[in-house]
Amino acid sequence: MKITRIEVIDQFKNDVLNVACDVSKAKLDYYSMNEHDDVQERWTGIVANADGAIRKELTELHEQSIRKGYRTLKIICEATGIYHRRLLRIARKMGFYTALVSAEAVHKSQVLESNDYSKTDSKDARTIFLVSQNGKQLQDRDLQKRWLLLRELNLNYERIEKEMTQIKNRLHQALFELFCDLSFKNDWIFKGKASEQIAELYGLNPYRMVAEGRSGFVGKLKRRKVRMQTINRVWRDAQQSSLFEQDGMLTEWLETEVRELFITLKQLQDRQLKLRYRMTGELDALHKLGELSIDPHAGPIGPFMLARILSETGSLRDFKHHRALWKYAGVNICEKESGKMKGQDKISKKGRSRLRCCAQQASLNLVVKNGLFGSYYHHKRQQGMAGNKAMLAVARKLLKLLYGLEKSGMPYNPQRVFESESQQFSKAA
Repeated sequence: MKITRIEVIDQFKNDVLNVACDVSKAKLDYYSMNEHDDVQERWTGIVANADGAIRKELTELHEQSIRKGYRTLKIICEATGIYHRRLLRIARKMGFYTALVSAEAVHKSQVLESNDYSKTDSKDARTIFLVSQNGKQLQDRDLQKRWLLLRELNLNYERIEKEMTQIKNRLHQALFELFCDLSFKNDWIFKGKASEQIAELYGLNPYRMVAEGRSGFVGKLKRRKVRMQTINRVWRDAQQSSLFEQDGMLTEWLETEVRELFITLKQLQDRQLKLRYRMTGELDALHKLGELSIDPHAGPIGPFMLARILSETGSLRDFKHHRALWKYAGVNICEKESGKMKGQDKISKKGRSRLRCCAQQASLNLVVKNGLFGSYYHHKRQQGMAGNKAMLAVARKLLKLLYGLEKSGMPYNPQRVFESESQQFSKAA
């Protein structure tokens, strides 16, 4: 017989009344159940999702719970993006406990709660309560100050990345119609200084370039300090593209669109650069304040990618073990085994998808042959593992490494990454 003892912390004792809430933009439905004098009572209600209404209802619930012998409340809900934040913020300010439940756990428990597949707001509140009573609660991590700001900055950075991708796609389509024989690749178009100058002067319209004449075209670009080799190549492409007879009105419209898209792309690039500086600045501030042990400028990855990862994790000190961090990121391994059947192990992908993405992006520079995890990555590939799975394996290694650096407070030493604790002790002896 195996007996496992689990310590019951204060917020899970019987003097705390669980109140489950299903939150939407306009309202929230709540459900709670208590037993008093061998009588079971169910408390339900609907409240407007507004500060005054929430405070009033929570105050009344607290007063009623005290009469029934409870000490305080614990407000439980599932994450809804932004609409649940007001409820949890108010509950914390009023001195109540807060917790979250997994939306997937709620969805899969609905049949268990009522033996049907129906879905209503009141039923969702009951299901959230059932999930919480089974101990399937998640910690409500209340990020503060710089950690909260760092997360918001990363969200803005990701939004700008998506906007830039849309702009580049539109620009590529417009250039395909306008400058069909442009021989330069996307890096020259989207990142080169010469493309900005030509777009400002001519809107990358080959018909306008040819109409200007070679001498005028070359003279203007030379004054803009564009290389002669580039000028000659663009001129040849423009001559070739101008042979295609394009409708004049459409050409003028495409030229206008290209000019506007280049301006928008430049603005987004400037905003993105400012965000990078701000995020690394906040990371340096956290290190100086002692809230971060990892030196941002002397770690396995650069300060910006470290900032992106930590914006999603918050302080790594909040995790009791690196496996908890893996589970938070959704890179923990899910085993599939029953009797003699042994299925293929896969990662859960139940955690923060943005954290997995940032960890994989940060791992790109580590998997080159001379990189920190280069030999590990290429060994996995030689064993037949797919590239994306091998990258996820490296991301797991990276998160474990960052966790170890933060917990130990030791400076980063690449020679010690692949040594066990016993090997380090033997060297010290």
